[in-house]
Amino acid sequence: MSHKTISFAVLAIIRACNPTPSGAPSAQGAVTPQPDPSVKISPAARLPAAPSSRPPSVATRYSLGDLEALEAREAWEELVEHLEDVAPSERDPKWTTLVARAVFAHLQDKRRQTDMSPMVLAKRADDFLLRYPSLRESPDLLDLHADLGVAAVEVCAGDSWRWAECSPLVAHMERSGRPVKTLTAARAALSRGHRVLAMALARLASEKDAREVCGDKALFALAVSGRSTPKGTPIKRDAEVVMTRCKKVH
Repeated sequence: MSHKTISFAVLAIIRACNPTPSGAPSAQGAVTPQPDPSVKISPAARLPAAPSSRPPSVATRYSLGDLEALEAREAWEELVEHLEDVAPSERDPKWTTLVARAVFAHLQDKRRQTDMSPMVLAKRADDFLLRYPSLRESPDLLDLHADLGVAAVEVCAGDSWRWAECSPLVAHMERSGRPVKTLTAARAALSRGHRVLAMALARLASEKDAREVCGDKALFALAVSGRSTPKGTPIKRDAEVVMTRCKKVH
């Protein structure tokens, strides 16, 4: 046997003992993939995935036309929730008028319901007034805001003697700018025994209508007695203001 024949025989034995792994370079340097015949691949799976055409999820924003449609259906709850969907640059007088109508109708609707307490409803009305300054130009809204404040005073004065719980209602009535209704609230607080709240509301009402406040015998007597309370107390401070104003009108 020649040396050449022996070499070929040795090479055959080496290849038999060390087969070329799947995917390895062949003798010509090319990679030959070897698919597993046991795995079945559908034709669709061989295609690259198509890019999604669905845009990223965004919250639905209502246009002014959408808001007007809600008003036509008297869907006040949904309407007030989407008032600010209209961009600031697009909030024209039409939008401002819609805000006043929507908030007024929404509060009236809630007022007719019995599941919302006067305190909660007054707070909601005050939040609207603070959020939308243009509402201060709506007389009907301000009247309603004051009426809700009076109803809240009646409840708070009767249920709680703690000043911290009722004191925000003084600022509420001040924002209403309705001295006659503020005087009504003062009388309501006094009739329910909340002297501190009554004196604070009387002081507020006396800014615009001191003659009416000082002419109310019960409130005037409260102011007189309030001056004798310890220095630094809220009732003494407010009583001093009321008495000073009463001296000017009498």
